[in-house]
Amino acid sequence: MKNSQNSVSLESGQDPFENDGFIAVSAAWLEWLAASGRRPKTVACRGEALKRFGEFLHSVGKERFRDVTKRDLENWRSAMFERGNSVATVEQRLRGVRLLFDWLDEQGLLFENPARKLKPHRVPDRLPVVPSVGEVFRLLATIDTSTPIGVRDRAVIETVYGAGLRLGEVTALTAGDFDWDFGLLRVNGKGGKQRSVPVGKRALKWAGVYVKTVRPLLLGKKPDPGCLWIGKDGGPLSSQGLSVRIRHWIRMAGLPRKYTPHALRRAAATHMLDNGASPFAIKEFLGHADMKHLSQYLRITIGGLKEMHQGSRPGQ
Repeated sequence: MKNSQNSVSLESGQDPFENDGFIAVSAAWLEWLAASGRRPKTVACRGEALKRFGEFLHSVGKERFRDVTKRDLENWRSAMFERGNSVATVEQRLRGVRLLFDWLDEQGLLFENPARKLKPHRVPDRLPVVPSVGEVFRLLATIDTSTPIGVRDRAVIETVYGAGLRLGEVTALTAGDFDWDFGLLRVNGKGGKQRSVPVGKRALKWAGVYVKTVRPLLLGKKPDPGCLWIGKDGGPLSSQGLSVRIRHWIRMAGLPRKYTPHALRRAAATHMLDNGASPFAIKEFLGHADMKHLSQYLRITIGGLKEMHQGSRPGQ
């Protein structure tokens, strides 16, 4: 092998390259990805792509990774498009397969890398969908706060929007992460990076009501798990559970179904930019490593500016 530090040693002691099987090699690469510290979600995404390509190879009578050609990859791409998959979905799956073959190439296990000359299709550059300020207020006002679950939902959704949080970040919060006196929130972001962000008055108000009155009710006699948000079963509220609740209230508010839970984070950044906040401050607020991630938000506000310009017809 060319690169010994990238080589795989399976606990079973079996050599995944012994019979050139695509399935065995895929499993070995995924194991290496996990051992290299890749996020479980990333490993799962790559695994799903390889599983689908493995099924395609089997359908055309191929089992060995060394038998894969560029034409096989092109045919698989065409088959995915015929099934109605979007360009973004197709290219995401192809990327997983590309990365596997690039890794095999680095190991010196390929005579020719079939993915090297496969040109990716350009994914349409679409602006993300962001709710307006009025739509966010409508969503919040729709939440039924006459029940403990409703108070919790109002508090957590206010926090998502008020602090521009990812779902994983908000579900990882503890009551100790709130600085109630100064209106700040300590957030554990991607890669274990911590940041302190300001929280709006409404979010503080509802979070305070939740902590004092609702959380003890939801917890009941169960041991305290330490997390801030509690589910109806007395255990931690998961990111998936929160996503379900946000989508429920989006439907109840009569908002477009295209609005996702993550759209609230986008809305927080976009609305701040619309009101004159510095892009550099927004970068810190969202916990982005660099400015390139803000391009989508800046384009959204520029799009709004164009509409306003066309509507007002300055100079006419």
